[in-house]
Amino acid sequence: MHVTAEEYRDAVDARGIVRPGALGVPVPTECFTVFVQTTDARVDIDAWQAKASAFLKARIGLWIPKNYEGPAPREDGALLVVAPNEGTGEIRFSWGLAATEADRMRGREAEAMCGPPQGLMTLAERCPSIWRVLAHDDNDAIALLAATTIAMVGLGPIVPPSGTSLFGVKTARMKLRI
Repeated sequence: MHVTAEEYRDAVDARGIVRPGALGVPVPTECFTVFVQTTDARVDIDAWQAKASAFLKARIGLWIPKNYEGPAPREDGALLVVAPNEGTGEIRFSWGLAATEADRMRGREAEAMCGPPQGLMTLAERCPSIWRVLAHDDNDAIALLAATTIAMVGLGPIVPPSGTSLFGVKTARMKLRI
C-alpha cells in the first residue's frame, strides 16, 4: 500500500481527520505495528514531538494538522513527517485503530519467535489500540523512528513488518543506534 500526499489530502475532512472509507487500512506485513494504551486514534503530536526530540534525536510532525474538537475518532490516519535531527524529513503513512484478536495473535507469534517470553505480549494484551506505520521493510529507519515515538507515548511494544519479533523501546533504540 502506498498513500500519496495528494490522496491523503483528498481523504481528510476540514479537521484533518480521514473520512471513513476514504483510505484503506495498511496490512500488518507492510507496517510496524505498535500496541498502544489509548482508546481512540488521536495523534498527540505534542507528546510525540517531545519524545522524538528528547530520546530519539529526531523530529516528527503532521503533514496536515489535526483538530480533535468533538468526539475523538476510533480510527484515523496521519501522514507523518519524520527526520533524524541531522537528516532530511521523509513522509510515512500511519493508521490508528482498535486492536483485534488477529493483531494480538500476530504479537503472540512474534514473541514466540524470540525465545522465552519477556512479558511484552502481556503488556500488548492490555493495549486496546494499535498504530500501523507503513514501512519499506524491517530496516526502514524512518518508519521505525515513527513507531518508536508512538510506542514511547503509547506505552506498548512493536511488531516489525516481518512479524518475526516483538520488542520494546529499548530494543528499537538499539536498532536505530541511538
